[in-house]
Order: sequence, then structure tokens, then C-alpha cells
Amino acid sequence: MNLEKAKNTPKIINFVKKNDQVEKSVRRAELKLVAFISEHNLPFLIMDHLILLLISIFPESDVAKKLKCNRTKATKLTKDCLAQEQINLITSILQKQHFSLIIDETTDISTQKSLVLITRYFDKIHQRSRDTFLGLLRVQDCTAQGIYNSICEYLGNIQVPIQNLLGFASDNAAVMMGNMGGVQKLLKNILPNIFVLGCVCHSFHLCSSAASKKLPRSVEDFIQSIYNYFSHSSKLQECFQEFQVFCQLKPHKMLHPSQTRWLSLQAAVDQTLENWDALILFFRDECFQEDLNSTKNILNCLEHPTYKMYFTFLSYILDLINKLNMEFQAEKPNVFNLVTRVSDVYRMILRNYLKKDYIDHIDFNLVDCKNPSNFLSLDQIYFGAKTEALMTKPNTVKN
Repeated sequence: MNLEKAKNTPKIINFVKKNDQVEKSVRRAELKLVAFISEHNLPFLIMDHLILLLISIFPESDVAKKLKCNRTKATKLTKDCLAQEQINLITSILQKQHFSLIIDETTDISTQKSLVLITRYFDKIHQRSRDTFLGLLRVQDCTAQGIYNSICEYLGNIQVPIQNLLGFASDNAAVMMGNMGGVQKLLKNILPNIFVLGCVCHSFHLCSSAASKKLPRSVEDFIQSIYNYFSHSSKLQECFQEFQVFCQLKPHKMLHPSQTRWLSLQAAVDQTLENWDALILFFRDECFQEDLNSTKNILNCLEHPTYKMYFTFLSYILDLINKLNMEFQAEKPNVFNLVTRVSDVYRMILRNYLKKDYIDHIDFNLVDCKNPSNFLSLDQIYFGAKTEALMTKPNTVKN
């Protein structure tokens, strides 16, 4: 029975030998469709419906009638054809010229560690620098030595000489940028002249996180507790929307404050400030209906003027840093402005709490920003316009 089935099975050579123009157009169309969903990060599942849609739109087309490329075939074409062709194209370029490597390590939902490699090289054909995806590596050993070994092994497998590596960039984690045993140090051991650049945006985050430790921990816990109160109850969210409408606010959910990116806290802070009066009314009603300690604690913080002053100060200072951070993420080159912008923001922050006479009579690069003798008195320190307005209100507690 199997022999009879095998006799009737079409031979793959029959498909390969078809060289007529329609068959070529069909294969070209399938590859272009697969390349399209890859370029725009669309799911392979869309191919199950896209092909039928094209056939219905172009019923007269011989090419559309012969399209047969659902998600399974699209996946295989991407992994075995397009991806391999792209890797071969990039490696053929990197084998002959210098390039830089940008890496980052992450953990997916299955807790599998992965290392992404992005290469930056000069495209001689189009006369411009280009950033291109080079590979996604599964990493078992996430130490600096393990990551370094994975990079060297991968470059060896695609036959790209590591001596062509001209620059290295990553975030400022110790495993990447450590001076004693980080990946950059291991690369410098074999490439002494390699150019190393840490992520400036990550540096802004580290600075903000370090500065935030001077604030009471209760401030961050407070904003987290507000989100947690609403996050698991659609009934509470709908009830809070009624209070937002009553306060003439646009109804929307409370944002989740990030635990790992302090700069992203600004959006949650601004939204909490916008809904402050609505939150007070809502939690007063909740305390009246249910006498819970968690509800009382949130209401006490909302009614305490110190917490609102902390929030208005955070909104002011994080806005300065975030705007600067966005300039480093711009898609267009902005190198000629960045030093000036960083200096301006730094000078603005210093003027908030340092004596004017001291700043005006000393070289900006020599300013001692940590010496208390250079500080303004407490009542002269500037915390932002909204914070100043709160502090000058009658019956406002100053702390």
C-alpha cells in the first residue's frame, strides 16, 4: 500500500523544473509577501487570510490563483530562505571591512536568556552607515565570560574575523561594562584599540535611580498602591471613571509605574496629579463603604500635602531629564547639539539649589555640586513652579 502511494506522490523535481514566467512570478510574489510581513513585524497567521484576500481581489490574475503560502510555508521561507540569504549578505560585507557591534541581553516569557547582536557598518553602495540585525543567540551562561564566548563563537561560525571589530556598545550593566571583568574588558584584551560606548540613556536612568533613593520610599510605594488597588477589579475602575467624569476629567485607567525604569515613572506621576481630586473623592467614598486599612492609608497620603509636593517636584525634574533622554533617542543625527543640551540641563538643575554668586564666578567644569557651603538656604531652593505654588498655599504643611 505504501509503495502504491509513493508511486502516485508528485516528485519535487516536477516543481523545480517549471521555469515558465507565471511560476517565477508566483515564487517571487510569495517571497515578497513573506518579506513584507517580516519587515512590518506582522504575525505569520495573517498569511492564512492574506492569500485568500488576494485571490478574491485579483480573480483574473494567474499569479494570484496559484499563490499557496500559508503560515507554515511562510515560516519556512523566512527561516530557511530569507533569513539565511540576509545573513550571508551581511557576513560577506563584514568579512571585508570594519564594523561595530551593539549587544543587549534579555529574558523572554519562557525565562530563556537571549543575546541580540546588531551590527553597524558603512554601506559603500549607498554611502551611509547602516544598523542591521546580525543574530539572536541563546545564552546559557550569562556571565561576562559566557557572553564573550558566545559572541566569539558566533562570529567564528559565520566566518567573520573578530579583528574587524572596531567598536562595541551596550548598556552600562556591570556584566557588560565592568572595568575588571566585563565584556568590554575581555574584548579590550584582544582588541586594545576597540572603541567602547555605554548607553547614555541607561546612564540617565542610573543617575535618576540613584537620586530617587534620597526620596522617602513611601512615595514610590504610594503610587504603586494606587495602581494595585484598581488593577484587579473592573468594577472599581468603572466606579472611579464616574468620579473622573464628575471632576470633568477624561476617563482612563491608572498607569503602572515601572519597577526597573525610574524615568518612566513620570507618566504615572503626571496622571496621578491630574486625577488627584478625583482620587480623593473616590477613596473617601471607599472608606465610607469599606473600612479597610489599605484604603485609609491611600486616602491619608492623598490628603497629606507633602505627598502632592513630592509628586509635583518629580513631575518637574523628571520632565527635564526625559526630554534630554529623548534627544539621545532621536532618529536623525543630533551630535552637534547634545553637549550643549546636556550642559544647559545640568546648569539649570544646579541653579535650583546652588548660590548664584558661586556658579557665576567659577568655571562650570569645576563646580562642586556636593559641597553644602555652596547650597542655597532651604527657603530659596527651587522645586518647580507647581511645587512652589503648593508651598505658598495657606495651611500647607512644609516638610
